[in-house]
Amino acid sequence: GDIVHDVVINADPEKVPLSLFVLSDLLQEKYKFKGTTHIHSSVSSVPDKLKSPFIKNGNKSREDRSLNQIIVTLIWKKVCQSPEMMVSAHNQTPIQGEGNIARYLARLLDPQYESDACRATQMDEWIDMAMVQILNGNNKEKAGSLRSLNSRLGCNDWLVGSSISLADIVVWSSLHQTNQTSEVPANIKKWLTACNQSNVFARVKSFSC
Repeated sequence: GDIVHDVVINADPEKVPLSLFVLSDLLQEKYKFKGTTHIHSSVSSVPDKLKSPFIKNGNKSREDRSLNQIIVTLIWKKVCQSPEMMVSAHNQTPIQGEGNIARYLARLLDPQYESDACRATQMDEWIDMAMVQILNGNNKEKAGSLRSLNSRLGCNDWLVGSSISLADIVVWSSLHQTNQTSEVPANIKKWLTACNQSNVFARVKSFSC
């Protein structure tokens, strides 16, 4: 089949964008997907588990690039601000930030995922909070985001709707990257347990250890 998308992602192995691997696993279930990994000279070493992060049982990947529908090339390198993704060899303006890359991959997974404007707005708010406050905020901002999360999860199993959404995936990733998964309020702890027990997160969780 024709290649649907061929993207290159630059990411820092010291700040693993876990949401991208969760979404890649989900894409592998829907498309003929090929993921390859390279290590840039700016990085001295990469843990073994991050050298082949796309390998998964049941992978439909084809060695011949032209037989795949989605190709992701991951380059581990020192990235100043956040991960970045190139979506076209002709357009070298990168998509910056884990949240924005996750949104792009989510649209590949489900082109209709933004069809409900209210739901899409809610997801955007949580994703922005994860990127701005949890990943890059000061201690006061991080504490405020945890209060908001705990309040939301007091009467909801998931952040948006009745099942796991992109918001859960990105927030889960941000909490793991900032080592905020142990000393968290009760509702967040319950939600993290539910996330970690889900097949969606099971394989990728080990990347943060």
